[in-house]
Amino acid sequence: MRNKLFGIFYFGFIAFCAFCFISGGVRGDPWGDVEGAYSSSAQEQPKDEEKADTPKSITKGYDTALEAQCPRTLIKQNTGNIYGIDNCLKCHVIPTWGIKETLPDVQRQYPNSSMRIEGDTLIFNILGTVDITVSNELEAAIQYARWHPEVKRFQIDILSGGGSLFIGWQVVTRLEALKSEYHITTYVPGFAGSAAFLVWMAGDERECFAHTMLMWHELWTFSFFSIEDVSDTEENARVKRLLQDNAHAYILKHCTLTKQQLDEYVKGVRDYWLMGEEAFEVGFATKLIGK
Repeated sequence: MRNKLFGIFYFGFIAFCAFCFISGGVRGDPWGDVEGAYSSSAQEQPKDEEKADTPKSITKGYDTALEAQCPRTLIKQNTGNIYGIDNCLKCHVIPTWGIKETLPDVQRQYPNSSMRIEGDTLIFNILGTVDITVSNELEAAIQYARWHPEVKRFQIDILSGGGSLFIGWQVVTRLEALKSEYHITTYVPGFAGSAAFLVWMAGDERECFAHTMLMWHELWTFSFFSIEDVSDTEENARVKRLLQDNAHAYILKHCTLTKQQLDEYVKGVRDYWLMGEEAFEVGFATKLIGK
């Protein structure tokens, strides 16, 4: 019985040793995982000889690397990181590293896209219909100019077939009031008609080209399914004549035509068209660009 138990114990011990030997051969060493972990972490650490090859500007200190000088612009600046790539891309483009082209007023934040500042001049664009949007954006531009004392002049660039007569008068009134603070130039490179023509007439200087198209006309209205009696018709005619005479009185202040001549120009025709050269001859334009 004793021999039998000894044999069982002996063979069990042999089996255990064999198991340990086999597993150690596969894994290399029972403690190989610990040593391997240590050796791998050691491999992640740079060797002394590798550190010697690293540029001094990086190993010397982070603060030193932050200060850099652009090789193209020769401007010294804080780069934001040790390589400075983020800040360089603000001024340069990849892959040529050429300097980006920027607008002279890129740093400005305008209240709307209808305006910009060039030198001492605020340029305001009237593109499309003369409506309440134009009036509101002009008001914002005026406030912006008052916050920036470098602005000495207003230039109103117009490309419009007209719109509301009453909004047109509102814009004219604002421009007339501004003349005590700024020099006003109205500029039509292409076309201005109806209410936009009236706005153009509000400038201290009214500029156009020989090819510029301008249009003025009598007021007209239309209505559907309206019932009017004689008194209504007479009153409507009186109001329209009042509005027409009021507009003509303003226009006549800025040209050499007489009231009779201006009335004859627009009477009996739907629209009175004239080119920039004729507008300059009769005094509508004060400057004919290109001549």
